[in-house]
Amino acid sequence: MAPSKKKRLALSLLVIIPILIALMIYKKNHDGEWVALHEGTIIDSIYGLATLESDEIFRYRIGVTTQIKKLHVKEGATVKKGELLLQLSEGVTVRSPIEGVVTQLDTKENETAFPNVNLITVMNLNKVALSITLEQSSAIRVRNHLPVKIQFESLKGKAIAGTVRSVYPKEGQFVIMVDLKEVPPSVLPGMTADTAIIVGEKQNALLAPIRAVQRGLVTLRENGKTKKVHVKTGFQDSEHIELVEGTEAKLNPGAEVWLGKP
Repeated sequence: MAPSKKKRLALSLLVIIPILIALMIYKKNHDGEWVALHEGTIIDSIYGLATLESDEIFRYRIGVTTQIKKLHVKEGATVKKGELLLQLSEGVTVRSPIEGVVTQLDTKENETAFPNVNLITVMNLNKVALSITLEQSSAIRVRNHLPVKIQFESLKGKAIAGTVRSVYPKEGQFVIMVDLKEVPPSVLPGMTADTAIIVGEKQNALLAPIRAVQRGLVTLRENGKTKKVHVKTGFQDSEHIELVEGTEAKLNPGAEVWLGKP
């Protein structure tokens, strides 16, 4: 190789090598970061998707085949308690036992109605509650009167307070009923909401980002020394987790844990 070509190659390597080293350092530094442990208040919550349900529903079914003589309401109509809904053959009349809205009308005048088929449904849209279905491990931690934070999907940015009314089993699942402190006029039965049931709160807890804990381990750095530490965890919210104690080392505020690839 000619001396001039060797010189150009050497100069190129002098430029390229520092760039490659810088890129490697940049990549290493951006695969993760060190974050300091800190003390703070953490609220332990159980999250679930809830459905708004009416607490007061009237459904009318007949026991024998009959004919619908006259309908006095239409689907979507608001009715008062005691208002006439429909007339059947042989002078039988059906009145609403509740105040509400006709949400289903599955018959027409002069039509034959058959047994055990729902003819009409009246639903009270003002008396409602949220229904949440949870797994056993979560439901066992819930009890009556616990506070609940509610966020309807149709009302982004507006949080509503609620309270656990009851916890009970149903067909192999576990149902949590929640009363709302207020019911926005725009929400209707059937709409869904994200809920957070607050099961506990702890102050002065030692907190770390959730992703710092990997299979019960954290990578801890303190006083220039780095080590793997098994940790016992406590409360957890959407971002942080409480570190109760470490097996191989004491956990102190200010010590750093690694987020990302170790």
